[in-house]
Amino acid sequence: MQLESKYLKKLSELIKTLATEEDGAAAGNTTAAFDIYQTPFSFSNGKKQKKKQDKKLADLAHGQIVSENRWLEMRNNAEYSPKQKIGLGIREVRKQIDEIEKFMKWYGMLKHENNLSNESFWKRTNSHIYKIKERLGRLGNYVNELQQDPKQFRKDMESLIQKYGLQTYDEIKSLQNGGYAILFKDVKEAVRMRNLGRPIFKAYGFEDINAKSTLKGGALILKKI
Repeated sequence: MQLESKYLKKLSELIKTLATEEDGAAAGNTTAAFDIYQTPFSFSNGKKQKKKQDKKLADLAHGQIVSENRWLEMRNNAEYSPKQKIGLGIREVRKQIDEIEKFMKWYGMLKHENNLSNESFWKRTNSHIYKIKERLGRLGNYVNELQQDPKQFRKDMESLIQKYGLQTYDEIKSLQNGGYAILFKDVKEAVRMRNLGRPIFKAYGFEDINAKSTLKGGALILKKI
């Protein structure tokens, strides 16, 4: 089965499950004409419905629910190198984004061809659209992070440290969340770098910028939200 037809079939199944009672009256009158919107789980136990939805979402994610356990499993898998994990994973993400882009284009065409206003959507549809837009912004931050060269970032930070005349700089440590800890032997210099370098840190995508005391002096913590 070709990739497109496979995803169309799975999307159709997912739509059946996720259809809600908020459009129940209209759906009840048009069941024969629009069978795709039928949902056999509308009146079943909520937990069972959630499990069935998760299963279909898992199918779209190649058989696994995205979770913290899945992240740990991927990180600790010794079968592939980090380079292979990133390369193979990004390839799959690109394929899935291709499909998402295609569907979003089709939904836009449906809206304009039928002269639908946003007020005519289901109550939650506009909320979902807003959340999609919000998540696309976060996705852009993750892509920027992948494009950043850690070596270049360290060089840029060390150049800043020299420019600001900070004498107690110790080292730069990477954090698991994609952030950095710039260590100093004097917390006052961590505070000074935070204040002077804030615009530059924000240009790198760091929104959570804090200086704090440590056992060995101070640290400037940079995190992306």
